[in-house]
Parts: sequence; structure tokens; C-alpha cells
Amino acid sequence: MRLLITFFIFLFPLLSFSQSLFQRTYGTTSAEERAFEMVILPDHSVITIGDRYETSTFQRTGYLLKVDADGNEEWTRQITGNDDIYGTTVCQLPNGNVLTAGYDYAVPNREYGFMIAVFESGNGLPVYQKTHELLQNTKAVDVVPMSDDGAVVLCEFGTTSSHTNLLCRLDTNGDTIWTKMIDPFPENENPTSLVAVSDGLVIGGSVIGATTSTENSFLIKTDFDGNILWSYDDQSAPTVIAGKMAEDPINGGFYMAATTQIVGQPIYKVLGLKIDNGSSTWLGTYSTQTDRIDFGNAVTAMPDGGAVFIGSAFKSDTSNFRDLFLVRTDASGNELWSMYYGASGAETGYDIQVDGDQIVACGKADVNDSEDIIILRTDLNGNTSVGINDQNLRNNFNIFPNPFTDVLNITVSDKKGKALSVKITDLSGRMLWQSSVTNRASVNLTWLPAGIYLLHAENTLPKQIIKL
Repeated sequence: MRLLITFFIFLFPLLSFSQSLFQRTYGTTSAEERAFEMVILPDHSVITIGDRYETSTFQRTGYLLKVDADGNEEWTRQITGNDDIYGTTVCQLPNGNVLTAGYDYAVPNREYGFMIAVFESGNGLPVYQKTHELLQNTKAVDVVPMSDDGAVVLCEFGTTSSHTNLLCRLDTNGDTIWTKMIDPFPENENPTSLVAVSDGLVIGGSVIGATTSTENSFLIKTDFDGNILWSYDDQSAPTVIAGKMAEDPINGGFYMAATTQIVGQPIYKVLGLKIDNGSSTWLGTYSTQTDRIDFGNAVTAMPDGGAVFIGSAFKSDTSNFRDLFLVRTDASGNELWSMYYGASGAETGYDIQVDGDQIVACGKADVNDSEDIIILRTDLNGNTSVGINDQNLRNNFNIFPNPFTDVLNITVSDKKGKALSVKITDLSGRMLWQSSVTNRASVNLTWLPAGIYLLHAENTLPKQIIKL
């Protein structure tokens, strides 16, 4: 067994990622940029879509940023018009181009209309840009590609007091083949995400009760022609503001990120839901503070089961600002780990995806009192090699001996002298042991099989430990 462990010790550094782990911000001093969604290309480069606000002209444009697999900026593009344009969603078409969508305020007889723009993914050159008036105040919220180089776009339309879902099927030139109102509920719907599955499309969002004014998550399934197959209104959690959802390809069903209000209090928490076969399988709330407002915005399924959610949340040592927040769960919704990424301002994560054995996320970060795009590429345990996450470690901890046989000594140092949460996970993130440690603890791990594990202390990067 010792020989086997020695082999693992030498093998472990060789199991490196083909792309760098990083956390970086991108932007200019003359404008504020945000990224709401992204697409990962086959070469592991990333294209984000969002908006850019010129502080001198007060003009907002759609904004694309492309970075290579190591986080180096390749190009940026703006989507301009006669008035403000917002970019909200992006996908790659089978022909290699990227289709972006959002909404355009320069629309006759409407407040805003649904905008699409297509670019070459390699160099960012524009292919076409179009705005569709369609129904009153229509904006795109998500898009999925179709095999004919067209797409289906999920839109929200209506007035400020009454809105619902609209599906738009586009051809390869961006013209509408059909549009269908998807409105199985008698209340107002706020669609947030669209997922293509093997036999149709699934819409996710939240629905506001006409009489109760409570907000709950919903799923609607249609065929590829937009005909409703079934719908589900989940009322298992109170006041749910839905974020994006993702299919669970391993266990079936769908994960949904959301924000939920604590009953009777002005407090909101990150909420994770699993919905399967028209019912809620589980839900869990994740955050460290009990008196703050945190948000859950998106989710992706993990390759070995479970999910990782992204949003923003308060660290225990942060009094005024939220940080970009990742929390990973197992397939039953139990938290395996959580990580914060932020500097001196408010950071928010809006989209998250898995790229092989890495996690890629994007959002917006406060840099010198201005908003910039943030992109991070982490391992499956949320670790980045450099970046803001490393610069803001609040606690220090040491372990010895390492490798160890039966007893592992842990020393921790917290600036406020409080007990810290410490846990051991396997390399896939599955939690094996958890406790609170103040100053020092000697932990008997005789029961733990020989192998390589990760030890996490609150608000620090995990450390590799080896059991002989």
C-alpha cells in the first residue's frame, strides 16, 4: 500500500489541466462592463455576452468579450444601435458562428424589441444584426441552437405589470419561422432559461401568483414546435426568484438556481432546487450569514453527479459587500464546498459551466469603483491558481504530519479568534469529515482509507493531505 501511495504522490502533479486556472477581470476605465452569459468553444476559449455602459455619453451597448483557454483577451465587440442595447444570452451555432440575443430600445411603437446578432467566433467579425418587434416589449432571455444553424430564443414580453413567455424559432438568417406564446399559468411569468433535451425544450423561470403575490419556480416542457407537453409550478419554497436551470444528465431531472426569502424576514438566501418528473426532489439554502441578502443566479451539473451553483453572497468577515459565490452540492443537495471570489467591492456571478475537469464562471466585479467583467477558471473544487481569491484569504491553517498514518494535527488562525469550520473531502469534492476547530485539534482518522484527500478550512484554499 505504501508503494501504491508513493505512486499516487508522483502521479498527482502529472494530472494537470490542459488550461490554466485563473481569475481575471476585463474592462476599461471609461466604461462599465458586465457579462451575463457565456459559451465555451471546442478549443476551450470563452465568449461572454453582456453590456457596456459609457460613463461619458450614458450610452449602453451589447458587449462581447473573447478570451483564450488561459484567460488572455483575444477580442471585444460592441452591438450598437440608435438607443440602448442590452446583451443577455449567447450560443454557438453548428456552423461555428456565435449567436447573441438581447433587447433594443430603438423600436418604433414599442418600448423595446428582441435583438439578435451573429458573429464569427474566430475573429468576432459581424455576420448580421436584426431587431424584431413581435409583441409588446419583447426581450430575449435565453437561446439554444438548432441543427439547421437557426435557433430557438426564449423571450419575455408584456407590460411591467403583466408578462409571460414567448418562444421564437429563427432560421439561419435570423428571421422568424414561428412564434408561440407559452402561457399555461393564469399568473405573471418571468422566464429565465431554456434547455434543449432529446425530445423537446424546457423553459424555467418564476411565476407570481395573481392573488397571493407569492413567487414560485416553474418548468414548462414543449416539443420542438413549441407545443406544450406539461407544466409544473413548484410551491415547495416561499418567494422564489428563479435563476437559470440545467439538465442533470446523470440522474435525470433539472437543477435550478434561485433566491428565496426567509419567512417573515427581509432576508434572502441562495436556493438550489432539484426538480424531477413534475415534482420537487430537494431544495437547499446556502450562505454563511443569517441577516443578509444573497442571490443564486445559475447552476451547472457536475460530471460525477451533483451540481455547482453561482451567485453572490456575504462572507462572514464582510460587512458591506457581497462576493461572487460558488457552492457545490452532491446529488441530494448536501453542500460539499463553497468558495468566495471578490475584492473590495460587490462581485456577482451570473453564469457557470463545466469544461472537462474544470469549472468556468463569469459575471461582474467592482474594480476601482467601476464594474468590469470577471472570468474564472477553477478546478472541480473551486480552486484558482492566482487571483482575487488568493489575495483575500482571511485565515491560515497548517497540517502535520503530511503524509500521516492515523492522527492528523490541524492548527488554525482566525483574526477574530473564533472557531473555524474544517472538513475533509475526496478529490471529487465528496465530504468525508467535518468539524469546528479553534486554534488546534488532533483528529483520529484511523477509519479513513489510505489515499489522497483535500482538507478545507473556512475561507482558505484547500490543502492536499495523504493518508498512508
